[in-house]
Amino acid sequence: MKKKPVQRRSLLRLSAGLAASGLLPGLATSNDEGRKISSDLKLLLDTDIGSDIDDAVALAYLLMQPSIDLLGITTVTGEARKRVALASRLLELAGQTVPVFPGFEAPR
Repeated sequence: MKKKPVQRRSLLRLSAGLAASGLLPGLATSNDEGRKISSDLKLLLDTDIGSDIDDAVALAYLLMQPSIDLLGITTVTGEARKRVALASRLLELAGQTVPVFPGFEAPR
């Protein structure tokens, strides 16, 4: 029997679940002994926020993590400027200031 290929959406859900549970390496905020890890994870989020709820949840999760330094957000896939407005509004509601830039609206 052939294995069914993992779809991108399923992979994103699995990754979000692992990150939320602390099982995804690099996103944990403490080591095995319970001490806080001092180095921040620097991150650039490239997103198609607004197509589905998954990217908005991912952004909210990243904004709540003290060990993640969100350096910027780029938006892609059709109406990139509207996606910038959506990401900017979520940042505003969270009381955070992160640069947000529109990317390409169509594949290159």
